[in-house]
Amino acid sequence: HKDGSLFDIELSSKMIGEGKVLSIIRDVSERKKAEEATLKERNLSDSIINSLPGIFYLFDETGKFFRWNKNFETVSGYSAAEMSNLHPLDLFDADVKQLLGNKISEVFTKGMADIEAPFFTKTKEKIPFYFTGWRIIYEGKPCLIGVGIDITERKKAEEAMQVMEQKIVEEKVEEQKKITRAIINAQEKERNHIGQELHDNVNQILAGTKMYLSI
Repeated sequence: HKDGSLFDIELSSKMIGEGKVLSIIRDVSERKKAEEATLKERNLSDSIINSLPGIFYLFDETGKFFRWNKNFETVSGYSAAEMSNLHPLDLFDADVKQLLGNKISEVFTKGMADIEAPFFTKTKEKIPFYFTGWRIIYEGKPCLIGVGIDITERKKAEEAMQVMEQKIVEEKVEEQKKITRAIINAQEKERNHIGQELHDNVNQILAGTKMYLSI
């Protein structure tokens, strides 16, 4: 500008004859501001996404990934270049792919879905995860956006609780058996005692009666 301030331009030049150049200059300051604002928003959203404790994913109906966070790469073991060529179902073992495919279809038809399933890493490790998905419109097309949370510790706690509950049940059953055995033993002793009393008394009465009859 005349006052010395600077602004962004786009310059196009073309030779139109010997020693002659046609140049067109266009002020692109507003476009640059919009691009910078978009970049700032992108950087902010990336910071938010990467700060999530779980994995973040965004893909369309064909399974093409548009965005994911760094934690996704860390957990899965795949690089950013590899992620761009993966389908979401590639991250799960064969025995759950059908169920996962149904859940993904449910998101696009009903708007949301969730599921617990083992996450299949590049090193063939299976990690229990809880996945959520919502349907949104991204860049003019329906997409699935969601997060996955590692529930390994919860699963361990549940298994430990099941073992503890099973142990408690077994202890209760064993205690009940002991009580039952004690009751049976007590009843058996009482029967033996009554039988002995009846036996001894009857014998005495019979012996005495025989003596009286003999006399």
